[in-house]
Amino acid sequence: MAIDYALNYADMFTAVASILEAKLVPFITSSPGCGKSALVKDLADKYNMELIDIRLSMLEPTDISGLPNFNSKGEAYFAPFNIFPLESTPLPKGKEAFLIFLDEFNAASKQTAAAAYKLVLDRQVGNYNLHPDCYIVCAGNRSSDRAIVNNLGTALQTRLIHLSLEVEYQAWMDTVAIPQKYDYRITSFLAQYPALLNNFNPEHTVNTYAVPRTWEFTNRLIKDKEITPLHSAVLAGTIGTEVALQFIQYSKVYEGLPTIASIVADPATALLPTDTPSKWAILSLLLENANEENIGMFAMYSERFGMDLRVYFLRCIAKQHPTLMRHPKLSQTIMELSRYLHSSGLLT
Repeated sequence: MAIDYALNYADMFTAVASILEAKLVPFITSSPGCGKSALVKDLADKYNMELIDIRLSMLEPTDISGLPNFNSKGEAYFAPFNIFPLESTPLPKGKEAFLIFLDEFNAASKQTAAAAYKLVLDRQVGNYNLHPDCYIVCAGNRSSDRAIVNNLGTALQTRLIHLSLEVEYQAWMDTVAIPQKYDYRITSFLAQYPALLNNFNPEHTVNTYAVPRTWEFTNRLIKDKEITPLHSAVLAGTIGTEVALQFIQYSKVYEGLPTIASIVADPATALLPTDTPSKWAILSLLLENANEENIGMFAMYSERFGMDLRVYFLRCIAKQHPTLMRHPKLSQTIMELSRYLHSSGLLT
């Protein structure tokens, strides 16, 4: 039986970092829109590397190897373009290394792929060596997803570390949506319908679908904005018609929620939603508006919810507002939840 070694976003980040530390080259594959490019950008940001983002499928072989030329002695050599950092290339101010990201690696033409072999295998561009502090990450889509891909030569296959990236809701929330402060309507919607984070189907006949990339587009479209009738068409063209309609309908739940002012004024008697979508929605609203002045009242209000939602609230506060975890009321809530988990046998 085949073993699935697919990694989520957080584990993939750690794996790629360890591979680069060993001066090896990872090759990440996934379905379209699952976050390969975002992961590499996050790596470059964390380790203070100058990112060079290249779509290999759009390059000609000469873009990599350079153009043939002659020196003063009449000897032929390849003169490279200034795309790649060579030994003589100075590091940009404040950067510690270069990171070359060869995206769509397995979609390049055979001629371009052959030129890329020298770059990956020998760390050379034409007759020149890459900068010693230069790292390479390759990525591409999977043939099983009906993407246009070409087989890698056997010489290259065994010189790459092959990794598969899968979308996992909780890892995506913890490493992407919460740190980047996605719109509360998106996080609460996906908290209730996690399968819709990625509904890509290789057999799809629609123009687009919901994947991490298109949810990131959705966040940019609606963040801090009212959803208007025009958004129906725009979001349908972003995350697909069915998911867009479901998301817009869900967003209307917020119209009947209690106000932040009423919760702060009296958390013990403020209106408490009874249906599940509204409960998720009000929790996301609390997380969006939490600060040092109101967190005590928000914690008191959250105590009126079920244990699963209270745990979710605390986890998100710890991620989004870690300094608020020092509030006495939250410390008290953590102790109460810990006692509950121990007594119920859920925590040993």
